[in-house]
Amino acid sequence: MDGGTSREGGGARLTEEEVRRRPHGRLAQAKVASNYVDSNVAKWRAEQDGCQDGIILDHTGLNVAEFSVSNIICLFDDTIVSPHPSSGALNGITKQTIHTVAYELYGLPTTDQSIPVRRVSDARLIIY
Repeated sequence: MDGGTSREGGGARLTEEEVRRRPHGRLAQAKVASNYVDSNVAKWRAEQDGCQDGIILDHTGLNVAEFSVSNIICLFDDTIVSPHPSSGALNGITKQTIHTVAYELYGLPTTDQSIPVRRVSDARLIIY
């Protein structure tokens, strides 16, 4: 693949994709047909590279937005971290539920913030 970077860890092989999420806006925050095209391209390219999924980056190309088919949620130290909605990631019910359960049942702090792509491999756990 042109431009992809493969990353392995914890049983999954992922690839950083050329596909970028658009900056925060109404279309980025909705499940609409135009967002599925980017996701499908990223998933197809990842599979062509022998990976399970592709990491879609924000519009800057520096931070994680989401996986091709789902949110990305990381456990760094003892904090659940998800990409900030301004990355173009969908602020969906699955992400909100995981944040709620992590906090209410396990007392883990949760936050939305920029996640540099180079930091993903440092996560203790990645949920997708």
